[in-house]
Amino acid sequence: MEISKTDSLGNIFLHISENDFLAEIEKDPEKIKAICSKRGFAADGLIVFKEQEKQIEFLIFNADGSEAEISGNGLAGLSSLLSYRTNRNIFSFLTKAGEKRVQVERKSDNEFICKVEIGTPDYFNRNFFPFLQPQKQRYNFFKLPFYPVATGNPHIVFILEQELNENEKEEIYNQVQDATNLFPGRTNVEFLKIDNRHLRGWFYERGAGKTLASSTGSAAILAILKNVFNLNQVEIETETGTKISACLENEKIFVFTRTKLIFQAKKLSFFF
Repeated sequence: MEISKTDSLGNIFLHISENDFLAEIEKDPEKIKAICSKRGFAADGLIVFKEQEKQIEFLIFNADGSEAEISGNGLAGLSSLLSYRTNRNIFSFLTKAGEKRVQVERKSDNEFICKVEIGTPDYFNRNFFPFLQPQKQRYNFFKLPFYPVATGNPHIVFILEQELNENEKEEIYNQVQDATNLFPGRTNVEFLKIDNRHLRGWFYERGAGKTLASSTGSAAILAILKNVFNLNQVEIETETGTKISACLENEKIFVFTRTKLIFQAKKLSFFF
């Protein structure tokens, strides 16, 4: 089994071919949890890919073993890995959220900048958000206002009037995950603080918990700010000081992310 590891703005992913995945991991959630755990390779998720002539099939599994629809940073990581191997700079992927394209610029031997197509935001997805009401954008969760949107996967964005400490954000995230009447498939959560035009974001991913960055989460923030303030591009500062940029082009959201290749094609004769 060969495994590779990438870091996209602090969002860590493992990458494995479909053949190795089916042979060694067999879609077993417990094996996925083990390989992503701190005793394994310490990752936010596992990317499974199958290279074809014109398109690459893409599957994403969270660190808890559950399957997700898409990961923008996972796409960036895999694109960087494939660019390292092939010197190509444009890739087309087939995900459970549809076809996505990624453009790669190589900055050094193991560092890349990726422009990731997230796609058109969906404000009316009742499969993710059965509580949606016509013409309503803002809802409340324990008196905190939030905005739901799908950017290939479900997100809710809390726009904070006062900053919350880490324990408070963690508690709200956990309560949201438990609220399956509102979020039957669970949901990703973003907290946003706006100081004048300065945006600070905190990201909590369904199936992984707190993460340092999220491309689909950044896209969700832009989607909400487009509705609220008519913004077409944003730069979001994460808690580590890293900045994530996102923009709207022809109603599609693109996110720019910097990715490092930690290691590639590490051979494992055994793991489980």
